[in-house]
Amino acid sequence: MMLALVVVAGSVFGQSTPITPYEGATHTYTVDGLSATDHFAFVINHSSTDYSASTGANFTINSGQSGDVVGTTTTLSVKWVVGSASEAASDPYYIWIRVQDITTGCYNYRHLTVTPVANAIDFIVAAVGTGNEAYSGAIAGDDIGGGSDCAVPFDFDYNSDNSSAGDNGTTYTYFRVTRVNGSASYGWTTNFSKTNGTATIQESANGTIWTAYTTGATVTKGVAANVHYFRVLVDVSTTDQLITGIITGSVELTTLLSDGDSPESDNLTVKSVPTIGTFSGN
Repeated sequence: MMLALVVVAGSVFGQSTPITPYEGATHTYTVDGLSATDHFAFVINHSSTDYSASTGANFTINSGQSGDVVGTTTTLSVKWVVGSASEAASDPYYIWIRVQDITTGCYNYRHLTVTPVANAIDFIVAAVGTGNEAYSGAIAGDDIGGGSDCAVPFDFDYNSDNSSAGDNGTTYTYFRVTRVNGSASYGWTTNFSKTNGTATIQESANGTIWTAYTTGATVTKGVAANVHYFRVLVDVSTTDQLITGIITGSVELTTLLSDGDSPESDNLTVKSVPTIGTFSGN
C-alpha cells in the first residue's frame, strides 16, 4: 500500500505542495493499493508513532475521512487553515490511514508527513503621490507612503477671479496595488476604499486609462496582471489632508488563497497650500 499524492486541478500555486502546503491551500491526498470493500479511516495529528485521534487546529478535513474502499484507491481532501495561537504554523502533521480487512478483521497503518508553511500570497497597497488629471509620473515613481506631497491642482479649476474665498483646485492622490509572492499563472481580485478626499474614485489597469470606481467593488485581474491603480479626487485646501487607501478581500483566483495580513492600507498627506487674498491697485 502506497500513499500517493494527487492534487485537485488548480490547487497548486507558487511553492505550495501537498507535503508543504501554504496555509489556506486545499490539497487532495490519494492512497492506492487498497482492496475493495475494506474499511478505511483517516486521522491527522502530530505523532509519527501513534494513530489515535485527530489533533491540532491548522487543518480542516473537507471530505473522505472514513468509509468503505471503492475500487483500489481512496482520497482525503484537506484545507490547511491559518495557524492557531496555540501551535506554530510550521508544526509537522501526520496524515494517518488505518485500513481494516473486512475478511480477517486485521488492521494496517501508514502515514504521510505534512509541514504547513506560511501563506506567501501578499497584496500590497502603496500611496505613490499626487497629481493632476493627466498625471502618471507618480505611478512609476517612488512610493510616498506615510509621507507628504504638495498638491498638483487642475490648472483650470483654481481661478477665483479675485475672490479670497475662491476655489483652490482639486488634485488626485494615487495608489498602486501589487501582488507579490503569488503566482502569475492565476488571476486575482481585490477591492479598495479610502478615508478623506471626495466621493470620486477611479481605477486603472495601466495608469493611463481611468474609469469610475465604486468604493468596495470587486476588481478582477487576469493571469500575469500583477498591478492595479486607484486614484482619489481631493479638494485642495489651506489645511493638510491625510488620505488613506485601504484594500481588502484580495484573493488569488483558482487557489482561493487570500492575503494573510489583509486589510492593508497606506497613506499620504496632501500638504496645505498658502492662503491668497484679493488683488488691489492704484
